[in-house]
Amino acid sequence: WYQRRVAITAGKVEEFTNQDYVNNPGLPQKTMTSTCKDGFSYNQQTTETKTCILGTQIVFGECLADCTVTRNGGNTESLKYQDTFTGVCPDGKDYLHDDKTAGKHKFECSTPATTFTEPPCYDICKISGTNIFSAGVSSSNPNTVVMGVTTFLSTDTDKTINPGQSVTIQCQGSNSLAIGESGTVSCVSDSYDASASGSEWLSLPKCYNKCYVTIADISSATYVRSAGNITITQDTLHLVYNETITATCKTDGETFVSSSTSVMTETCQGSDININSCRAPCQASVVPDKDMITSNTNIVPDTFITKNIIGLNVEFILSCKDGYHFSSTKAGTSQTFGKCTVDSSGNNIYRKDIDIDKTNICLGVPVIKSIDPSGNKMVTVTYGLPDDFDATKGKPVSFVGKNYVDGPDAELTSDVSCLPTCTKDLSSLDAEKPLQMVITANYGDSVLISSPQFKDVYPLREAVVGTVTAKGTSMVTYQISDSFSDNSFRTAVQALTTYKIMVKKGSDVSVSGTLAGGDVNGSPTNKELATTKLTSKTTYQLVVRTENKDGKYGGEVSTSFTTGYGPPSVTHELISSTENKLKIDLPDGSTDSSTLKVKIEVTGKDAVEKQLTFTNGKAEHMLTGLVAKNSYTVKVTLFDGESAGDVSTIAFTQGPPEASNIKVIFPTITSIQVTWDPITNAMFKVKLADKDGAPLPNPSRKRNTNNPYQVDTDKSEVLFSGLKRNTEYQVLITTEQNIDGKLLTSKEHVESVTTYACTKEDKPGFKLYAKSQGSDVKGDEITDKYFKADSNTEFFMECTGETVFEVDANLSYDNVTSCTGANAWAPHSECVNKEEVSNAEGRNVGVIVGVILAVILILIILIVIILFIRRKRKDQRGNGAGASKAKKEKSTDCDSALIPLL
Repeated sequence: WYQRRVAITAGKVEEFTNQDYVNNPGLPQKTMTSTCKDGFSYNQQTTETKTCILGTQIVFGECLADCTVTRNGGNTESLKYQDTFTGVCPDGKDYLHDDKTAGKHKFECSTPATTFTEPPCYDICKISGTNIFSAGVSSSNPNTVVMGVTTFLSTDTDKTINPGQSVTIQCQGSNSLAIGESGTVSCVSDSYDASASGSEWLSLPKCYNKCYVTIADISSATYVRSAGNITITQDTLHLVYNETITATCKTDGETFVSSSTSVMTETCQGSDININSCRAPCQASVVPDKDMITSNTNIVPDTFITKNIIGLNVEFILSCKDGYHFSSTKAGTSQTFGKCTVDSSGNNIYRKDIDIDKTNICLGVPVIKSIDPSGNKMVTVTYGLPDDFDATKGKPVSFVGKNYVDGPDAELTSDVSCLPTCTKDLSSLDAEKPLQMVITANYGDSVLISSPQFKDVYPLREAVVGTVTAKGTSMVTYQISDSFSDNSFRTAVQALTTYKIMVKKGSDVSVSGTLAGGDVNGSPTNKELATTKLTSKTTYQLVVRTENKDGKYGGEVSTSFTTGYGPPSVTHELISSTENKLKIDLPDGSTDSSTLKVKIEVTGKDAVEKQLTFTNGKAEHMLTGLVAKNSYTVKVTLFDGESAGDVSTIAFTQGPPEASNIKVIFPTITSIQVTWDPITNAMFKVKLADKDGAPLPNPSRKRNTNNPYQVDTDKSEVLFSGLKRNTEYQVLITTEQNIDGKLLTSKEHVESVTTYACTKEDKPGFKLYAKSQGSDVKGDEITDKYFKADSNTEFFMECTGETVFEVDANLSYDNVTSCTGANAWAPHSECVNKEEVSNAEGRNVGVIVGVILAVILILIILIVIILFIRRKRKDQRGNGAGASKAKKEKSTDCDSALIPLL
């Protein structure tokens, strides 16, 4: 991984990677300079120069990676190999005492590529005598000593405290720190801030006067101080500031003279504290009625008791329980019968007996239990006394009921034997008037109790409902009014009426709400009802029911309406740093419609209304002109010719810029190097995939085939090696940036790359030249190292050195080839040495001459045979045996003569 550039003074410059030594010819007496790449060095130097001496080998040293120092504030600095770094904080700041003592702010780059982190700087703290003494009770009486800094710090002395050190404040004399304060303060006021400088004044605790506590009678109570929950046994002591002392009377019912309570708590605030003794309280003799309650829960009804009444000046109160009143001679629901007081000396509490007149009994208040309408002119009234009423104490002689609005007095009954519950039917009521009943119970001439309660009954009328429209599925708007003809009656009824508003589908209630009677009058009024769980483009009924306070209801009115479009389901897909695709799904209950339009509102842009084509309830819309890393809010609304639907809102942050200006080079035939334009403060995830986009495993990690070939880098280049020849790959590049604590990811850039199939090294001993299609004209020499598989691209070949093409029997050769596949070249003639070619040509000539001579000999033999045959046939045509014999002899002689020739 050591990388360097070697510059040769002869003018040739080459770059070498992945090797420790450079083997490169140079000219004698010329110098060669090796320069480490950025981030590397030779022992504190970035270059190394050597001279080429004839016959020697130049070996450059290793380029060692720089160390990195992360400074306060996040900046980084490079530190060359064997260099040292000593950090210094700004004025008014320093490292923590322990960090500086341990030398954690000094670094030496003794190991390449080491990362060091400078410890944080903190404000230096200052204390002054003025601050200390002003913190005490009196600045003119300095009772404070600063321990750990100096034995005493005068008012005109300042002291500096390094970060990480501490001081301890010790109060002197009768002064002390507040309870819970240790007096020790550490100097770490804030962390490093590059924009601020200067020391900080240390905030010190204050010293306060102690409190002197005097206990008047230590035997009458128990005493506990808050500092350690300590029980006090002495009658005088000192408390420190904010410390508390709690005194509790020992005898049940006793109270302190000063507070009238049995528990007394005092807190030290710099002043003396006095705690007086406990004294016995008032006592009362009480025989209360069973229908009374008292302010003292210790008093039991119907029982003669003598009990303590806790506290000085506490009143003794008797009250009738709910549903009862005192008799007329003691009107009201509660009475005060006395309180505990102090005698004229002001020292002792005296006892006082409180006598309660048993004739002051609590009588039951009449109750209207129900008023039920049985028709427009009939009502049944149920009334009586409380269910737990004791008839032995007396019961009313009669009840009287009155119609509160324009009705006659009506004696409900004079017979009270029906108690505690009576029933009466009232008829001939005014159908246009509400009934408001007041019941009076007559207990005789001396006592008359009037009930403050009443019940109401009135005719239940249907409301009048006008136009009903739906906004999407989330809101229903309707018009409503009442049908009363008497305005005075309307005013009375409004306070007693409730309108229940329901949205129904069949018998199912989807949503409901209420309107007060005062919200409805004789003129149609527009009202809204928020709705949920409704389905788009569906018919529902708006039902308005009139109810009274008892939940009784009369008529109801129903009006049909159809919902609009609900909120669509909207998602988005990042397409690029300036584009985002919206994917819109219709809500449930909606179908594709040619009249359906979509309104799209994007932050910072004009709203767009357009008609999208929905297929199977789905459509898409591309947002363009967006800005990378900006946040957007998008609102999508569906609407048709009837009404607008509900709004669906999504928010997203646009991704960072994608990698751009992608370039691919091939350092070797089985590796690719991809570069792109850098992006500030960005990380890149670069993955290698096959041609179909499936991730490929890292070839260097053979044991883990699930480990993808991925590189995470903040650079703008990456190298993939160990690849196959003539193979199509995909390089997937994603940009990541952290914006305001949120990690943003760009759209994945896909770059298709095909590796080279052949290499020039596959054809040693040949020169390649360009060959134009359909032309035998030799072009320029090919200097490329690698070639893509392409049988249509042919090259002329030429032997090098003392070699020539080996010819075939026809004195021809093939000097054209092409790269046809991975490590595959089209067949062609090979190159051999010239001597082998000459011998081969001599052998070819000898073979040709031999063949010609053989052919001539065969022709001669054929001619002789033909002549012989013709001669023999001629002799056979002669006369006589002699002639035949002679002819035979001549033939035999001829044959004998031909033998030598043959």
